[in-house]
Amino acid sequence: MKERLKAWGDTKVLSIVSAFVFNQHGELLLLRRHSEDLGGGQWGAPGGRIEVGEVAQDAIARELYEEIGVKDIK
Repeated sequence: MKERLKAWGDTKVLSIVSAFVFNQHGELLLLRRHSEDLGGGQWGAPGGRIEVGEVAQDAIARELYEEIGVKDIK
């Protein structure tokens, strides 16, 4: 297991969001995970953790902005 994940142990439960993002041509956006992340080097949809006090819709909007710069989601 990667160093930064060892501190979590094996009992931590995280609420996450993820989104499938398509362009006008029907192409799916995939991001390659950082090598230090769980599943490092693999491809996946943008997303991440829901912060304390955040609702899922706000979390995915924040994640899309942080990861790909999208501000207006529909």
